[in-house]
Amino acid sequence: MVGERKQKPILVGLSGGLDSLVAAYLLKIQKKELFGVMIAATPEELQEQGDAMFACHQSEARIAAVKKFCEHLHIPLTIIRSRDEFQDEVLEPWVAARLGVTRPTQCQSCHSLRMRILYQKSLELNCQSFATGHYAKLFRHADGKISVHSSNDIELDQSGALVTLPQAMLQHMELPLSELSHKEVQKIAENFEINLPQRTVKVGGCLPVSEPTQR
Repeated sequence: MVGERKQKPILVGLSGGLDSLVAAYLLKIQKKELFGVMIAATPEELQEQGDAMFACHQSEARIAAVKKFCEHLHIPLTIIRSRDEFQDEVLEPWVAARLGVTRPTQCQSCHSLRMRILYQKSLELNCQSFATGHYAKLFRHADGKISVHSSNDIELDQSGALVTLPQAMLQHMELPLSELSHKEVQKIAENFEINLPQRTVKVGGCLPVSEPTQR
């Protein structure tokens, strides 16, 4: 239509898991213009052990699978290697917490870092929003504020990971999987033939530390 304003693109964060790829797929079939961003933060010296240490580790095989997915859907992909930030904001505080015998918060720190990178990149690219594969819901109130609510998948609900994010970030965010369960997402992935290498470490199991044996 003449004079119709072109919609800004959406940046979609591709974690290397099925959820984020399905989120991108759902946006793409809505004919949204997308920019894909994959964050590979594992320090160079830990690359070989990465699969056994980090749930978020992006192996070369996983990066190749995501590249193939993006090429198939014609989504430009940028890989951000935020190794220094990951070292400063996740690994060093984890070591300090272990030495100080306090509870490490590596998952929260890692998640906050990744959300900040996606948000900043979306602003840099003048995107309408940034999207992720979280299982949660965002409610926009009349006063402009955003509240985070639990998803339809109670077992895998990730609203707790989002509730601490700043309002400016939440207002610029969208969640394509908010009305779906993980089983439904898996079915979409199966139908679209999205296949990825299995991860060794599950979310929450990063930087495993053996507990001292009791005597």
